[in-house]
Amino acid sequence: FWVFPPINNLAEAIVNSGMNKGWRRWAILRSAGDNPEFVDRVRTVLTQRGGKIVFDETFKNNVFESMETAAKKIFKLDNDTRREDYRVALQKAREQSESLGTTFNPRLVVLDPIKEIDAVFLPTDFRTVRHFVKIFKYLRVDQIGMLGNYAWRSPALIDPPEMYLRGSAFVDFVGNYKS
Repeated sequence: FWVFPPINNLAEAIVNSGMNKGWRRWAILRSAGDNPEFVDRVRTVLTQRGGKIVFDETFKNNVFESMETAAKKIFKLDNDTRREDYRVALQKAREQSESLGTTFNPRLVVLDPIKEIDAVFLPTDFRTVRHFVKIFKYLRVDQIGMLGNYAWRSPALIDPPEMYLRGSAFVDFVGNYKS
């Protein structure tokens, strides 16, 4: 016996949770298999409440490179589109290497992320959430609000503890009573 609320209720709950935290500008990171009806309903409810989806990126599930590419898009970490910023960072790193007397390595020059969003909505499973946290840390993205759905429900999401997820939220429902 399953008790599963209508997707409208779940969408309203997740939007309420984010809006109550002051998160009005969202990015969606989802795999092709994530529930498109639910994501569309979240988008509709958020827009009706004065929020905005700034980015909607799809990634290939369990493909780390695809996940990193999606994250780079939402934090504008593409050297080609930010050529001037990259040129300045390259020059600064070159000068710093010279002043320290170390060998300059252009591969170590990375852009600072640009945050045009308040939260990331990840309607995907807890393992993928953990992977995105690692990617965000690697890309030097300061802690950002994260929102999810019932697929986050797992003790493995919080054990071991992950401070980056502090303040994040997910919606859930009463599921199988045997569990």
